[in-house]
Amino acid sequence: MKKLIGIALLVLSTLLLAVPVMAPTGEIAIDVKPLSCPNAINPNSMGNTPVAIKTTDSFDASTVDPVTVGFLGASPLRWAMEDYDSDGDLDMVLYFVTQECDWSAYATRGNHFMAGCLVGETWGGAIFWGSSSVKITKALNG
Repeated sequence: MKKLIGIALLVLSTLLLAVPVMAPTGEIAIDVKPLSCPNAINPNSMGNTPVAIKTTDSFDASTVDPVTVGFLGASPLRWAMEDYDSDGDLDMVLYFVTQECDWSAYATRGNHFMAGCLVGETWGGAIFWGSSSVKITKALNG
């Protein structure tokens, strides 16, 4: 019995050493409509809104579980890993259907700024969030 317990403890300690350390929860860097300035959005658009999750010294975008990510209440239509900002790191760019995003709290009038907020989890279960300035160009219809 003692030998069995010893083997079980050895296996358990080996497994624990093999588990990657979970990324810290917290705020991450995002960019709505990457590389555009200002990040102008027409909430009535029939298109998609791209949002980049940046890889930084403190966060690796490849650890993001894209299925868990939401932007203003919308789930991503698709995503890709790419170096959108040409800094040598792969970032995750997600695309959201613009009309599926909940702009109602912000888009009552046109030509003003708001914060576009994104939340999600890493593959390890760590929760993260980020926000980026967005310029609303037209009032939300209906």
